[in-house]
Amino acid sequence: MGRFIKNLWIWILAVLILGTVFFYLEFNLPEASREAQLVISLENGESRKFKGYVMADMSILEALHSSSLGGDFELRYSIQKEGGVALAKIDGAVNLGNKSWNFYLNGRSVNVADIDKVKIKAGDLIEVKHE
Repeated sequence: MGRFIKNLWIWILAVLILGTVFFYLEFNLPEASREAQLVISLENGESRKFKGYVMADMSILEALHSSSLGGDFELRYSIQKEGGVALAKIDGAVNLGNKSWNFYLNGRSVNVADIDKVKIKAGDLIEVKHE
């Protein structure tokens, strides 16, 4: 009987330790970010940074549009009859001459015509450069 009580206490102690560990992990681990970042590099060398929640099936264009509303900058674009996006203006910079807007998702180049099709997820970094 003494051995049974000793084993019972070991099990109780083990359950308490595991319960404490799980409780700590549940309430003290940092929550995964549900946000993406958008950085617009302007032709004058300045940059504007935005961070916001990513909605389900959100595209790069939707993130850019949301940032324009919240960041109070002008965004002009059109959807061509072929279905691609044509950017005209972002925050005063237009696609004229030898410079145009280029998009990068997590460091990889994205075709501007496809920014309405390329989906983003939490933790993504969208870079927009006028180069």
